[in-house]
Amino acid sequence: MALIMLLACGCGQSKEVPEGSESLLINGADYLSVEGIFLEKGASIGMVATNAENSFFDVVKNGAMQAVEDLNKELGYTGNKEIKLSFAAPKEEDVIEQINIIDQFLDKAPDALCVAFTDASACKTQLSMAKNNGIKLIAFDTPDDTNLTETIVSTDNQAAAAEAAGKMFEAIDYEGKIAIVAHNSLTETAQIRKQAIIDEMTQNYNDKKIQFVDIVYTTQKDRSEEEVLSELLEKHQDLAGIICTDLQTTEMVIDYAKKQSEITYKIVGFDTSEKIVGEIGKLLVGTVSQEPYDIGYAAVVAAARSISDMGNAARVNTNHIWIDAENLASKEVQGVLYE
Repeated sequence: MALIMLLACGCGQSKEVPEGSESLLINGADYLSVEGIFLEKGASIGMVATNAENSFFDVVKNGAMQAVEDLNKELGYTGNKEIKLSFAAPKEEDVIEQINIIDQFLDKAPDALCVAFTDASACKTQLSMAKNNGIKLIAFDTPDDTNLTETIVSTDNQAAAAEAAGKMFEAIDYEGKIAIVAHNSLTETAQIRKQAIIDEMTQNYNDKKIQFVDIVYTTQKDRSEEEVLSELLEKHQDLAGIICTDLQTTEMVIDYAKKQSEITYKIVGFDTSEKIVGEIGKLLVGTVSQEPYDIGYAAVVAAARSISDMGNAARVNTNHIWIDAENLASKEVQGVLYE
């Protein structure tokens, strides 16, 4: 039995795609279509997210499930012949728990393994074993610094974070102190987004009176998220703005800000949820929204293409969109909101 494992740590036309996402053409391949892909009957797809509490991955899962449904429809598979999807995730961004989940899937000898890494270097042994056993390797949502995977399916994190930075600089009139609140010092996405924000300032706004004064990580074993933020704002009482790097840091900063009697700084978010969208134009200047549904769908397509020896692009970048009070009600934005 063929087995595909999708770990997110990321031609059926029945797929209800967000507005503007009817196709994702890269090097002639459409990663939002299963047309022309053949998989063996009974193939099994597993997905392991980096964090079960992050609703972003709920939507990634929805996209992956739709891709599997479309594959079954395209191939005419029903009952026991159907390609199946299973899902697992650590309770939080825990490297050891994610590795344990990967090991459990590897025991089932999958045909393809897709990983969204909490810490790619920690998974190198598992990836090397998988590759040596002929398992196709796909990175999903977060990059692979081991270079053992065939492709990465994700948002262009550099472009998205740079846009978030530009919107913050505009909101503070290009003058003031800025801090970055990042989600994890080990996660590659946090590092890429953090660096992209800094690079945007140094490369394109170095003639302005903008100063980065701090970068803090909310995932710390010895301190709570509230303690991290409290220390940041006590240390920099004249802070002009906070830029967040993912859904959870954005929600955390919102929750903290609501407890304060007076807010003197601007907040720019990353990702969307009901809580985040509800604060756009209020506590939030705006947020960068990824398209997690498309990430899930395209990850399944990339895994299936690899198993079928169809090849993949080195990078499969899905779209992002800036959301603020001015465009919140637009058809384009409403098409990508997922909470």
